[in-house]
Amino acid sequence: MRRSAAIVSVVALALFGVTSTWAADGISDADLAAAARTARLADFDWNDEQCRRERTVEQWLADLGRDVVASVEWYGGACRLANDVNPLDGGSDWCGGAEIHLKAPLSADDVPVIEVYFERPVAGRVAAPYAFRGVMLTADGEDYTRFSAHFEYDWESRFPGSVEGCGAE
Repeated sequence: MRRSAAIVSVVALALFGVTSTWAADGISDADLAAAARTARLADFDWNDEQCRRERTVEQWLADLGRDVVASVEWYGGACRLANDVNPLDGGSDWCGGAEIHLKAPLSADDVPVIEVYFERPVAGRVAAPYAFRGVMLTADGEDYTRFSAHFEYDWESRFPGSVEGCGAE
């Protein structure tokens, strides 16, 4: 009787999506989302062309989207921007990202997305970030980027004046 009750409980949890709130190695999706928000650009993106790399991803997105973003929806779990075309883009079960909902999207599918890839968790904690991926619609169609600075270039081409220059920094 206990065994069947346990099976029913597991099936019920799966049906209601409760099991999907935990990524591999006991790291919750919420933990991954929080880690992506607070990761510093300098932790995973070594592009010296980009200024203010000490900003968190959350602050960086806020700076980019101050006039054009309606909301940002954070998520965690398996990488959504992973693909099989290049092994560098294979992703893992440990990503945190953001869907960027625009005030004036070009279509219902016009939702830029960024992700931070994390190393395998250690001792039940989110490990170090190691990569960035982003995707957004540009004048030439959808563009997949591997560096936050390249995402900024796309953003600036779509929303001129939204990326502040480095000035004397």
